[in-house]
Amino acid sequence: MELTLFVIVGALAIVAAAMMLISENAVYSALFLILNFAAIAFFFLMLNAPFLAMVQIVVYAGAIM
Repeated sequence: MELTLFVIVGALAIVAAAMMLISENAVYSALFLILNFAAIAFFFLMLNAPFLAMVQIVVYAGAIM
């Protein structure tokens, strides 16, 4: 269960990062970057580090918005 969740979120992070680079619209690129940060925050939650996950969301994704 944990491995499949890791693979799914990892694939989502890779696809979001690739789409961020490929996207020609700056707004879409920023939204894909936020999706990538959310996937990384989820990885922190999987590692039992909720503080780092919330810092990831608030500081990085919040600064973009």
